[in-house]
Amino acid sequence: MRGDKLGWDPIVQGPRESEEAYVLRLLKTARNNLFHGGKYPDGPIADVARDHVILRTALAILDGCYELHDGVKRWIDEAA
Repeated sequence: MRGDKLGWDPIVQGPRESEEAYVLRLLKTARNNLFHGGKYPDGPIADVARDHVILRTALAILDGCYELHDGVKRWIDEAA
């Protein structure tokens, strides 16, 4: 939030952050925004289409992580 307007800050990969860690951090940020965001003084936003796109994209990335990394696969299987 900048003053009374919503704004976007870029999420930059850290200089020593691996691609994998960066992607997972992006997923965590998306998750936090979806589940903890949306606290607006005038009430909830009526059009949540953007949330659906973010959620579908995040799930597609997690699905790829599931197939590529045994540690992620094991963690997801144990949580289910």
